[in-house]
Amino acid sequence: MLREDHPSFRYLSPRTWIRQTDYNRQEFASSFEAFNVQRASLLTVLTSLTPQDWQRGATVSTATRKYERTVHYYAHNLANHEGIHLHQFAKTVRAVRKQD
Repeated sequence: MLREDHPSFRYLSPRTWIRQTDYNRQEFASSFEAFNVQRASLLTVLTSLTPQDWQRGATVSTATRKYERTVHYYAHNLANHEGIHLHQFAKTVRAVRKQD
């Protein structure tokens, strides 16, 4: 969306993506490190965006509909989604520490 003027692409659900990769078989430590590197890179990009960049859009197709989405939409949803996982991760860490 930042590299092209109003691209079109097909929505890929996270579950479909996982089934198409070896993600569930990866070692946690190396997977988590890759996640951290990717998120640091994403934050670098996001912090450099202008107000106009946040409104750049794309047409996203599903099997039955087409949606107009913006960079802001995806960044907002990603932050909300990962916030849920952050709480899950903290809960897991607390549980493991109690066992030690």
